[in-house]
Amino acid sequence: MTKQLLYYNQQAHENFKINTVRYIVDILHDIKKELENQKVDTSKFTLEYLAQNKPSEIFKAFYTAKRNKADKDFDYDSYLSNFNVNDKKLKELEELYTNLVNKTHKFYPINNDFYLTCDALYARNSKMEKALIKAPSKKVYSIDDFLKIRGNDYTIDVPKELYILYATNKNQLETIKNIDNYITACRNLNLDYKTAMAPVKEFVNSMDQDLKSYELNYNEILTIV
Repeated sequence: MTKQLLYYNQQAHENFKINTVRYIVDILHDIKKELENQKVDTSKFTLEYLAQNKPSEIFKAFYTAKRNKADKDFDYDSYLSNFNVNDKKLKELEELYTNLVNKTHKFYPINNDFYLTCDALYARNSKMEKALIKAPSKKVYSIDDFLKIRGNDYTIDVPKELYILYATNKNQLETIKNIDNYITACRNLNLDYKTAMAPVKEFVNSMDQDLKSYELNYNEILTIV
């Protein structure tokens, strides 16, 4: 059967790109700003350079060089205190950045949202437990799979496929068609919301009171064999 798209979760896709991937770029900007707050010359630092070097080491190299130029025998910590600078916040940002870039992200290569729901509910939902039997192996991604930084430019590429649900058999498509025909018939017959909803509530997440639009429960539909 040719894959047929059921639903694209655009909001979740955008949230991952912004709140997970671009957030790492935001941290790099925060690191650069904090270096500037600590009076480190960042004029030649690109995002790529900051991504490849520990900010605490950049800080230390900068002030070690300044200290050595002034007086190599000057105690380093005292020298920093004299300039009223420190790398405390830089180390916090460095730890946050390191944790984020080292984190792995696991996705099912097809119908990810559905199989993640099955993972969460299979213990009390026999249909989802059975669906997991045919689930493909998860693929492990690193942040480098989604984010490329070159100089001060960056690109974010998170496959849309990871946020799409596809029908896996003809029975699912037939059920969707039947639900649509049923709701259309209920609307034409001027049936009330409660009456119309009752027979299909398992497969419909929500429906307007006038029955003109509805949202399917795709996780339930994908359990149909």
